[in-house]
Amino acid sequence: MDEHHAILAPRPKTLTDAELHVFVAIAYADQEGLGDKFLDIEDPAEYIPVMSVEEMDATTSDLVINGFINERDIIGSRNIRATQLLFETFDAQVMGWSTDADAVKLAKLML
Repeated sequence: MDEHHAILAPRPKTLTDAELHVFVAIAYADQEGLGDKFLDIEDPAEYIPVMSVEEMDATTSDLVINGFINERDIIGSRNIRATQLLFETFDAQVMGWSTDADAVKLAKLML
């Protein structure tokens, strides 16, 4: 069963420093931390003074392609929103948390 799971389970993407900066900036910009509201692209950018506008734009585009954030353009305003994959990846790679372990704990509490 473990071998079957290893074959089917997606391999986690190793995050670049730029992607980690954007992840943290989105977390700071979305103070509620729910990932349900769209942020103007400039909201997280203010938390990353070390990144150029071009690097922020390229990194954001990569994150959209890889499914970590959703994007929408509204009359010249570029908006982004975190996806579940962003939280799962960030929690596992940065915080050392496991969503699978959390689910097991919650299930045990509910029983």
